Amino acid sequence: MSPMNAITACEEGGASQPPFHLKLFTAPTLLREENYMRRFLSIVLAVVMLLAVCSPVLTANAAGFKDVAASYWAYDQITALAAKKVIIGYADGTFKPEGLVTREEFAKMIVVAKGLALVKPSRPTFTDVAASRWSFGYVEAAAKAGYIKGYPGGTFKPASSITRQELAVLGVRVVGKESQALNLNKTLEQPMAMANDEQKVATWAYGAVTIAYSPEVQMMNYRKGRLIAPLVSATRAECANSIYMMVVPPKNTPVLTFAESQEPADLAGQEFANFAVSVDTADLIYDGLIGLDESPSVYYPRMAREVPSQANGLWKINDVNGKETMTVTYRLRKGLKWSDGQPFTSKDLEFAWEVRKNPDVPIVDNTMDLKIEKVETPDAYTVIYYFNVADLLGFTYGSTLYPEHLLRAKFEANPGELANDSYWDNPVGTGPYKLTKWVKGERLEFGINTNWFYGEPVSKTVIQYAIPNTNTIMANLLAKKVDIAVNTGSTAQQANMIRDKMKGSVNVIFVPSTYREHICLNTEDPILSDVRVRRALAYATDRDEISKVVYQGTYTPSYDWFDNLSVWDPSLVTMYPYSVSKANALLDEAGWILGADGYRYKDGKKLEIQITISPEKPARASTVEVLIKQWKQVGVSITTKSISWSVAMTETVPMGDFQATVYAWGGGSPFDLTAASDQIWTTEMIPTAENDYNTSNNARWSNADFDKAITAANNSANMATVIPNLKAAMKIWTDQEPSIFLLNWVDHTYVGANVKSYKPYPFKTWTDDFPFTYKQ
Repeated sequence: MSPMNAITACEEGGASQPPFHLKLFTAPTLLREENYMRRFLSIVLAVVMLLAVCSPVLTANAAGFKDVAASYWAYDQITALAAKKVIIGYADGTFKPEGLVTREEFAKMIVVAKGLALVKPSRPTFTDVAASRWSFGYVEAAAKAGYIKGYPGGTFKPASSITRQELAVLGVRVVGKESQALNLNKTLEQPMAMANDEQKVATWAYGAVTIAYSPEVQMMNYRKGRLIAPLVSATRAECANSIYMMVVPPKNTPVLTFAESQEPADLAGQEFANFAVSVDTADLIYDGLIGLDESPSVYYPRMAREVPSQANGLWKINDVNGKETMTVTYRLRKGLKWSDGQPFTSKDLEFAWEVRKNPDVPIVDNTMDLKIEKVETPDAYTVIYYFNVADLLGFTYGSTLYPEHLLRAKFEANPGELANDSYWDNPVGTGPYKLTKWVKGERLEFGINTNWFYGEPVSKTVIQYAIPNTNTIMANLLAKKVDIAVNTGSTAQQANMIRDKMKGSVNVIFVPSTYREHICLNTEDPILSDVRVRRALAYATDRDEISKVVYQGTYTPSYDWFDNLSVWDPSLVTMYPYSVSKANALLDEAGWILGADGYRYKDGKKLEIQITISPEKPARASTVEVLIKQWKQVGVSITTKSISWSVAMTETVPMGDFQATVYAWGGGSPFDLTAASDQIWTTEMIPTAENDYNTSNNARWSNADFDKAITAANNSANMATVIPNLKAAMKIWTDQEPSIFLLNWVDHTYVGANVKSYKPYPFKTWTDDFPFTYKQ
């Protein structure tokens, strides 16, 4: 739900505050599944008829099905219904989750569920459902009640499989929202399901599909590619999922709490400060034109009607005298509003571009904005961006953070002060929530935005706690005072402790992360400006030992800025496997002589590296303890400087007032082949007084050849141009080694066992699911 195309983020930042005790909130009484079962008993009984497919070889099986693995997407729903003896499998112990369900079988389910008497008129309603057919009475009863409709020509197609859009219509009728769906049919230009094939839904199903995917219902899954697949037959698993959500619907949750280790400086996302926590908070307030889904990764429409692509003609790449240019067109959904009730239009998008390209506004990264030469808004729902150079991610452009009706006057009066305006302490947004209270250093509280285009979030209040100390977060988890804890900085030992002690009440989810731990080296430092020293330190670093000692082997080695790309190949770059002999050889070559005390000296000065670490991150301190032993083997001494990250990342590191420091980079997009390196490693991204120290090349590394290669790769959508330049940039970077990458993170996400519809994903923010998340 990013308000802007995702950029790579530093995970550090936010105000550091002393530990505090969380206030206790009265938890809602848990609604037991048995109560739902009694309430919807007729529906439950009918599911058997739906899923049994009227086959004489079926047999009841309340145990697990051998063809439904724990990793299967509908495992929980199928297992829950089986445990209640609601669904049955086949004699061979299978469930056949990908099997299909016919329209007449579904008709029988509806009739049984509603307790309708069979109807057998003298004249059949449908020409293909004769009185002699087994389903005749059920089909006629459902038709008389208005639950099913036929096709033009008077047919019903009883043996045809029920389609997914039909499943949505039937399901919405069962939960009592048919009239709401019919009203939506009159007003919607297409369904609002945040799917890539909304235009394929029949007009008579617009409202039902919209409701079926809404936070308050959630009865439909997406097919691969973020598809509704409305005309495709529904599977047994999909029917089971829908029935489960009818029986155990999302429960309105008064308060959902989550803890994170940092606090945002403001609520402007990553506009003026490149910290990940800012995105998590902003994602509650702002929505985006498009979003990014998983398995496989795919963009999908949110505030936009569709994702621009070359296939649909909304993303056009042009050749102008041998130069790649392009245009990107977005079509907005109608009825979009800011949280203050004012319309969100194409003019707001044009204004955002105007702000972000202004040199006086300290935007962290406006690389994409500067590639756009003009913007057109032919109507309130259409915006056209004209790029003077191409970009593989140009189709993801579009900032939704700037309401023109509120910020135009401020911007024109003094653009340089816009970033410092108090407006950003409580901005107007387009997302599911709006800020209601901010106790600085403690918590932020959010209430629902009644103008959110996708409906009402199921969790009515979200409270975000800022707890900078990892041990304090762990204590609050043990005390069950938070529902979700993310970005905690916890060690593997702490994660395992919570998993063991809180089994059954807190689930620990180990999520492969986009973040990678690294040692940022100040390349302007007299010692570290020598590339031989930087390379020697890389060889002297045993990543496997750090993973084993600090993270119990759960983190995997990371070698350089580019090693998470699909095009990365060890043969294309300079690698630094652990090698004491190679490290010693490079340090000898650099003139550092080994002394009698085991440390190296040059011109009377000891080879000593000061590493800045955060007292709030115990794993970082443990990492440095391992490095002290490793680097001593090659004669390098390490000292440490402890500074809270609220100070380090705003007052010392950007100014170059450090020698080395440990933190992580991550985020971005799986479609960004250059790994956002133009935002981090180019010369123009070195923090200076001129750019308010608000850029991200903290290593202060400058290489003209790298700048040229990575710029060429970023200014093309032609893979024949992108790949060769990317490979050249990768080789230069690894030859120069401006930073030492250590390990790929595995995020420890802590989720209460009663929390539903929350699924962390590396390329989503931690709060992306919150409008759908609830406590059951």
